[in-house]
Amino acid sequence: MPRKPFKPRKVEIVEERQGVNAKTRKVNVETLIGGKFRRVPMIEKVLINQDSYYTYRRFSAGLRRLGVRAVRVRLIETESGTRCFLPDLTRGGKFKVVEFEDPTGGLTQEAKGLSNFAEVSREIAEQTQRASMGGFEIQDRAWLIVVNPKTNKGVPWVVDFKQVDNPGH
Repeated sequence: MPRKPFKPRKVEIVEERQGVNAKTRKVNVETLIGGKFRRVPMIEKVLINQDSYYTYRRFSAGLRRLGVRAVRVRLIETESGTRCFLPDLTRGGKFKVVEFEDPTGGLTQEAKGLSNFAEVSREIAEQTQRASMGGFEIQDRAWLIVVNPKTNKGVPWVVDFKQVDNPGH
């Protein structure tokens, strides 16, 4: 059964952060799920370059087809332009999210402190290799780790699509 298009009925901004190339908003989206309207925590990316939204969606879909754990990018067209929504990996604050690599190129202390750090590192290496065989290059900065605060175990996700390339495509 094909997926129904993502059509939020209402978007409530909870928090907003301005970055160098994008504005990131934590939002609550009211959308139809299973025949009922439900409120779902999500992240909205507001990018300077509107064309990047389509690259994000293409990279996300391509990586997921290869079996790489990448967030689903949902786009909606509005009168004021394209809007880009990603899942809130904290699930409304139940989990914490840490970066795998810091801006200097080293691994973050938060990542190194995970109780399953070796497993997470191995999984990132395997999924990066799988992506490479499928024509994608994933930098370590693309990965975020969703951490269960009770167990301190993490699960890696490709989130930062600026750190992904698909040369020749």
